[in-house]
Amino acid sequence: MNKFFKTLLKIIVVTILIFVMLEFKIIDFKELPNILNYQVLLVLLIIVLTLPIANYGWWLLLKDAGYDISFRSSFQIYTTGVFFNIFMPGGSGGDIVKCVYLYQYTEKNQRSSSILTVLISRIIGLHALLFLTMFLSIFLFDKALNNQAIFNLFFLIYSIFFLILLLIILLYFFKDLIFHGISSLKTKKFLRVKEIILNILKIIYTYKNKKLTLFKCWIISVINHTLFLSTFYFMSLILDLNVLNFFESIIVGGLSMISNTIPITPGGLGIGESVYNYFTILFLDNPTYEVLTFGTIFFITFRLLFTFVALICGISFIMLGKPPKKYTLSNYSEY
Repeated sequence: MNKFFKTLLKIIVVTILIFVMLEFKIIDFKELPNILNYQVLLVLLIIVLTLPIANYGWWLLLKDAGYDISFRSSFQIYTTGVFFNIFMPGGSGGDIVKCVYLYQYTEKNQRSSSILTVLISRIIGLHALLFLTMFLSIFLFDKALNNQAIFNLFFLIYSIFFLILLLIILLYFFKDLIFHGISSLKTKKFLRVKEIILNILKIIYTYKNKKLTLFKCWIISVINHTLFLSTFYFMSLILDLNVLNFFESIIVGGLSMISNTIPITPGGLGIGESVYNYFTILFLDNPTYEVLTFGTIFFITFRLLFTFVALICGISFIMLGKPPKKYTLSNYSEY
């Protein structure tokens, strides 16, 4: 199949997917023209800005691993993943798309390492989001002491954060012990699984000497999450629903985004809105606010504006083609 027909097929796929989403009202842009103003356009601009920043962190992992991939190529792969995020269950379906593309166009003996950058990028992002939520919770400590539900929520966030940290420490300081323990398993039934786990661990341990790159990616992720989550606060101001302060809004938005990744509905449809509404009311702790639909803030910011940006990312899917050569480990650099 030549390039023209491949491109034509992609255009048809994108058109059909958008049509299905609109026809079954999975997405609905009818209200978008009514809310567009310079303030909403500013929010939209921030959302667009987060895409190259997020991709930059992932690209650093690929480049540091030695893959000869340009920022433009990685951005096309990344935004293709963003496009498919809105059609696949949960908000992490785009990671599967990135992995499939890397699997196809990376040398056979180097696939695991390239695909693992997607997983590591996701782990860094989750940890950065948990850290951001945990750090901001310090400023709301008095509210946690007066509300058991909020206290339990913060306790859970702290627990997950330090559990991930503990896992990293164990992998870092007890490498030989972990390797020996897994290698000594003498079960033929799960031999292939054991080999996969050992290969993944070997690749993970290559990052032991790349602490600076990991830290850079983590800082980038914290900044990017702060930027994106701030859009929920700005949208609450625009809608005159700014009942939460900036820190509370970031926490509620972060928890909603984590919940939105649960693979139940396409793009997490309905889940993020419900969680945002629930936690907003929880932080307010005032029955008079229960009649208000704070999920509208999440709906307009994420379901309308971000989805609008994600649909435009379909252009990347159309343009993304087979690279001139497979991505390999080398010192090649293209900016």
